[in-house]
Amino acid sequence: MRLYSVFLLICLVIKITNIQAKEYKIESASELEALVLKPGDKVILKSGLWTDQKLVIKGNGTKEKNIIFSGEGNGETIISKGSTLLINGQYLTVENLKFVDTNIPKGSVVFISKAAENCRFTNSVFLETANSLLSKDSFFAWVTMYGRNNRVDHCYFKGKTNKGCTIVAEAEERPGYNRIDHNFFDYRPELGMNGGESIRAGNWNTSMFSSHIIIEENIFKNCNGEIEIISNKSCDNIIRNNLFYESNGTISLRHGKRATVSGNIFIGNKKEGMGGIRVTGDGHRIFDNYFSGIIGTDFYAPISFRNAWENPPLHGYDQVKDCAVFSNTFINCGIPFYVGVGKDDKSFVVPVSTIIANNLIYGNEKALKAIESGYQFEIIKNLVSSSSKENGEGFIKEDLRLKSNNRLAYISTSSSVKPYVFKNAKENHFGCKLSDELHGKLLNAKHIGPSWYPVEHNLVIVN
Repeated sequence: MRLYSVFLLICLVIKITNIQAKEYKIESASELEALVLKPGDKVILKSGLWTDQKLVIKGNGTKEKNIIFSGEGNGETIISKGSTLLINGQYLTVENLKFVDTNIPKGSVVFISKAAENCRFTNSVFLETANSLLSKDSFFAWVTMYGRNNRVDHCYFKGKTNKGCTIVAEAEERPGYNRIDHNFFDYRPELGMNGGESIRAGNWNTSMFSSHIIIEENIFKNCNGEIEIISNKSCDNIIRNNLFYESNGTISLRHGKRATVSGNIFIGNKKEGMGGIRVTGDGHRIFDNYFSGIIGTDFYAPISFRNAWENPPLHGYDQVKDCAVFSNTFINCGIPFYVGVGKDDKSFVVPVSTIIANNLIYGNEKALKAIESGYQFEIIKNLVSSSSKENGEGFIKEDLRLKSNNRLAYISTSSSVKPYVFKNAKENHFGCKLSDELHGKLLNAKHIGPSWYPVEHNLVIVN
């Protein structure tokens, strides 16, 4: 009898909790402002065009019961000119919104505040159309992230023409552990000036903060805003398992320390201006990346190491040192490594204490070009094609063969050479390890972008 009473009490609690969760339909920022929300509540923003609305998303949900703010239908709620959205609370989820031709004087269209924790902006679309009359000099971001454990995921971004990043993930004194994942960054035209990044992680004045931002499993297609597609400007960030397709720019480790750049795919299809990874600063680990048809030079090389300033201020260029570049694959990429790019009267401090090992390089060109002859690298056990023009120490000519693997080619070798063994490494191998499950999903844009918005699934690769 006692167990039965306990069971009835539990059922009653569950029923009361379910009754307490409410759903609201609103059609203005003022209606949203008036709401007092509890965990589990849901707010529907009615379909239609929302202009000049200052939307404040607030409240405190729980891990088990987020407060949900959702556009009606799939893309039927259109946020447009003059409207902004502030996320300021805990365990809040914002979804199913369509932002079209947004235009504000400055700041950010979507702003996740410093007080926000465990909030999510998801399943939404940002578009700038031919109807927009924005000047390139107008300066605002589409999404800015502060706070802790917040996430921007499964969104689609296309056509931003004005100055300002697509997404900014700012660094603060305490680590934020914010995440940007499973988004589709489509065409962004050349801006012609600084400020055209798709993602900026930190800023020069906060570059020594350890922010632990994760940028993973995104697609960047024809992102041509400026040379920095992703601009790393804080410490201990992870940039992994992203696809860069025919994008005129690079992952730029511009400021900060100890970045991990791994598992990324760069497809250039031998077009001019397609870049890879630009290295500045110390403690970075760059491994398991795949480069195909990246023929850029200097700053646009597959991997370039920049000369530094002497005693640089925070906004300057720090010396490349204590970095490791290993187990990457290069297929028909021209010259994979450029050392000493940016050399001039001010940038004369050479890269040092860096190791290049266990990379696989298929092609006829040299493997490394030294613009700065005084660099100090360890170059160990990198395999290059027998036809390569490279004869430097640490590059071993082998019979490398190109084979197909679900559109991504890979290199096979019968070499008897054993890879260099890194201390404390879980495994050591030549070239990157491709995963059909993960990288095939990226190439097919599977589970990337909003569930309700069509994205391109057939990215052609010329090996």
